Amino acid sequence: MAVTAGAVAWTWASATAFGVVATIGLLAVAGSVAGSALVREPRPVVEPLVDVGLLVGVLAAGVAAGGLMWTFAEHERIFGAEVVGALAAAVTIMMATPAAVSLRRGWMARRYGTGILSPDDLVTLSGDLRREGDPRLLLATAGDLVAVASGTDAVEIVLDEVDDRPGWTTVPLVVGEQRVGTMSVRGRHPEGLEARQHAVVRQLAPTVALAARAVDLAVEAQHARNEVVQQRQVERARILSDLHDDLGPALAGMGMRVEAARATGTGLDLAALAGDLAACRADLRRIVSALTPEPLVGADLAGALTTLVGSFDAAGPALTLDAQGAGDVDGPRAIVAYRFVAEALTNATRHAGARRVDVRVTHLDGVLEATVTDDGRGGPVVPGVGLTSLAARAREAGGRLDVTSGEGGGLVVRLVVPEPTA
Repeated sequence: MAVTAGAVAWTWASATAFGVVATIGLLAVAGSVAGSALVREPRPVVEPLVDVGLLVGVLAAGVAAGGLMWTFAEHERIFGAEVVGALAAAVTIMMATPAAVSLRRGWMARRYGTGILSPDDLVTLSGDLRREGDPRLLLATAGDLVAVASGTDAVEIVLDEVDDRPGWTTVPLVVGEQRVGTMSVRGRHPEGLEARQHAVVRQLAPTVALAARAVDLAVEAQHARNEVVQQRQVERARILSDLHDDLGPALAGMGMRVEAARATGTGLDLAALAGDLAACRADLRRIVSALTPEPLVGADLAGALTTLVGSFDAAGPALTLDAQGAGDVDGPRAIVAYRFVAEALTNATRHAGARRVDVRVTHLDGVLEATVTDDGRGGPVVPGVGLTSLAARAREAGGRLDVTSGEGGGLVVRLVVPEPTA
């Protein structure tokens, strides 16, 4: 400050144009240093030093140009040589200032990044999301873009909540009121992020949160597609098994009886043949009923289960259904319960040798419970494709599937699915 005051005094004493330029430069230097010290989040020392260096360079260029023009004007005896030098200095300063500003912006961009995600960056993110493969790879791309935009060393984005790590700054990614992930940022210096980098990271966090949410939805959609493919394979295997084990032998037997009657010329027992055809039709209805829960379309779970139980052959075991308390169940839990009852009834009527099968479905205090009890042969149960698939569906819905022995023999298969949490 003493140097600045001395320069001001000298300027007013000499009243020369170069004194005025020097005074302005010294005041700017003092103001830049004082301003950096007074702000709430002081800038790193290198920033005001760069500002001072550029300012001194601009002023030095102006003084040099003005001095040359002044010397030239005096040598050529041009009137008002001092004024000519001052004008040359002013023009040089005006022309050098944009160059200095551009240099400063370039230096700031290299040190702190661009501070924004450009439209090309957003196109890159959306393009990667449409590609085949694991959608979570997009998070690595987003992290690289944020690192460039913020001038940081590394950025990691995950769809989970993680704890702070030494040398890393964690930023929660929130969409609305839902936390969708965490962005961890590591600075280039051991002290951590600088104030400007903190501001850039906070500014980019909402955009990154939307990208993380898009990835989360893409992952869920991919899992749903995989589950659909898996369920189709399971359904296909079950249909092939049913056709091969049930309808195939029955139709082959009827065909052999017809061919034998034609070959020998003997009469054919049409009543027995009609009974076998009726049994085949009933078996086919059972297979189709378990294929897809179409009865759930436009009907509640109780009505769909009534239709399902009615599709089984009346000549088989006696079936009873109590599902009056399940009329308000819908969505994924209704589908799981319907498929559970269909699979359990199929197993009881085909393999257990049961004479009676009881189905009971209740919905109390938000807990859906479906129980299928038979009086068949019981014994150890080896879970096949159907029960394994149902157990997986029950776990996905937050429930469980239990298979136990009944008190008087047979089996008790129970499905319990609690109400989904918000």
